[in-house]
Amino acid sequence: MLHGNMHFLGEFYYKQRPNAFLWAPVFVGLGIALYFALPLEPVYILSISISVFAFALVATLAAYFQKEQNAKWDVIWLLALALLWASAGFIASQYRTDSVSTPMLQRDIRITEVSGRVIDFDYGETEESAILVLDLVTIEKLKPEETPRKIRLTAKQAGTVKVGDTITALAGLHPPSGPLYPGGYDFRRHFYFKGIGAIGFSFKPPVITASTTIQNGFFEGARNHISKRVHDLLKSTYASITVAFMTGERAGMEESDWKALRESGLAHLMAISGMNIGLVAGIVFYLVRFMLALFPPLALNLPIKKIACVPAFIAAALYTFLVNTPIPAERALIMTGFALLAIMLDRNPFSLRMVAIAAVIVLLTTPEALLGTSFQMSFAAVMVLIAYIEYWQTHKKPRQTQPNFFAKFIIALFWILITSLLATAATAPFSLYNFQQFSVSGIIANLLAIPLSSFVTMPFTLLTYLTMPIGGDRPFILITHWSIETMMAIAHWAANWPYGVVRTHAWPTLSLVLFVGGGLWLVIIAGRARLLGFVPVALAIIPFMLYQPPDILVDAEGKLAAIKTEQGMIVNNGRTESFTRKLWSQYWGLDETEFDIFKKSDALKCDAQACRYKAEGKTVSFVSDLTVLPEEKAGADIAVPLNKRPPQWYSGAWAIWLKDGQQEYAFPAQTRPWTR
Repeated sequence: MLHGNMHFLGEFYYKQRPNAFLWAPVFVGLGIALYFALPLEPVYILSISISVFAFALVATLAAYFQKEQNAKWDVIWLLALALLWASAGFIASQYRTDSVSTPMLQRDIRITEVSGRVIDFDYGETEESAILVLDLVTIEKLKPEETPRKIRLTAKQAGTVKVGDTITALAGLHPPSGPLYPGGYDFRRHFYFKGIGAIGFSFKPPVITASTTIQNGFFEGARNHISKRVHDLLKSTYASITVAFMTGERAGMEESDWKALRESGLAHLMAISGMNIGLVAGIVFYLVRFMLALFPPLALNLPIKKIACVPAFIAAALYTFLVNTPIPAERALIMTGFALLAIMLDRNPFSLRMVAIAAVIVLLTTPEALLGTSFQMSFAAVMVLIAYIEYWQTHKKPRQTQPNFFAKFIIALFWILITSLLATAATAPFSLYNFQQFSVSGIIANLLAIPLSSFVTMPFTLLTYLTMPIGGDRPFILITHWSIETMMAIAHWAANWPYGVVRTHAWPTLSLVLFVGGGLWLVIIAGRARLLGFVPVALAIIPFMLYQPPDILVDAEGKLAAIKTEQGMIVNNGRTESFTRKLWSQYWGLDETEFDIFKKSDALKCDAQACRYKAEGKTVSFVSDLTVLPEEKAGADIAVPLNKRPPQWYSGAWAIWLKDGQQEYAFPAQTRPWTR
């Protein structure tokens, strides 16, 4: 029996060897996750020592492996490689943290004079407003060593401000927010890695004091020119969405439109992701190949298929830089480059190895991407789709006859449906974990919108780019805009389906880990053993069922407090802190537009000093007048100071469970560069 088991394990091991490299990004990711989970910043010498040890171990085993060709040492060799990849992820994270280092603003500054150079410009909620990113920053009464490298400033009247201008403004500044609930996304860490140490708004229109030319000004200028041209030509609600599709700048989009795109499962069309980059490369590839084929001497004597790969990649790269290289675009450009290279080398362009190489490159260059939803969802979708294509290519039967046009059309619709189903299944765990919802209606919405985007929106967007320098872009912009209006009509229609969106309360991290682990096993493992991946996927539901979200949430400054009841959400303030309120409603699995106010709710008893809430045998007092705080603390089980919380109470957002009296702060228990 033992011999049989060893034979089975040996057979299983050798079957997995061809896919060994696919685990490289997994272990790089584990090293990155370990780095970000540490409570203290690690010492460089320790990190380097571990990496050197891993490398020495790999080198030693490699030498021995040449002499001993057996499975035992082969497994040790692979484990050593896994340690090397994990240490590479850890070191890359530490280096990246140091390379982007910036002072983070430590306190609110209500009114101050700010000056700096504009390096990024997005339209705000209106055409008159803008969101500016400034570098070379000086802040009145703030020492240079305390001044962030960059700040993000919202200006209601930006006027003629453009990238490269140096401006001064009277502004209010505050530190970027930490997590808004336990386990929530750390916005302060997000801005730290962008080099932004403060966020604010200007009280008056910014004053331009100088204009300069900055590096990468061509693409910044091109984005601004396209945005201005579209806004001047289109006086439509969806002008900002057209700009977002063409330049990647999404700041001017209405929140209702974003909500419709999310709930209809069409947000990926605006994310400048793999599909967009692939379409650009594909359109240029087939167009160049078609044009070369029109000349028989070229078609008969030159490898026109391979030649077409070069302009296709150049077009994809230019488009990627134009849309400001978000993480999905970076990943897509790398994968597109490898796919085109595979075509030039007469290899299969659809390979999981290609996905693994792209993932390793992205993770080692921008390790913080691992923590972002964009990276997680884009790679999950691509891995599942490529895995299915590989499986289909291996098991497909040769066609006996050439399909006619109608058959090709049906096959195309079938592939759109299959890819939509697979992408929805692959991204659902990440959508549930990060947004507490996923779109059921998105399957039909994608079936309608993807052909429109593929055959109308993207081709005419490319024609717009080509004709804009000579002033012939008007008809192409109008057609692009029509297609986007149609896509938005589909999005709003699908988003309004009854039960079209599934909402849940927050998912614990363990559920996501089980989902991801099971999914990776299903995709990477070869043979029937891959079916074991369904076990952790099924078990992932158990932590979710056992997890109980907190009953009460309070933000870091005490401006907003919320109670989750069976009827919905009750908040102390319904006019301000709308972003926080929106995330809390998602966290609890509620509709963000439905909430009640403390003083109007029968669930609380309020007077001028405090509002009191009773549930689960506990009394919670929300104290707005801090002079009565000691009295309220004595008369209630929990007293929550609002509006101006005392310094000793400042520990970030606050979560309270009434049933067992548990209290937890969302502020991570870490001393890291982005928390200082």
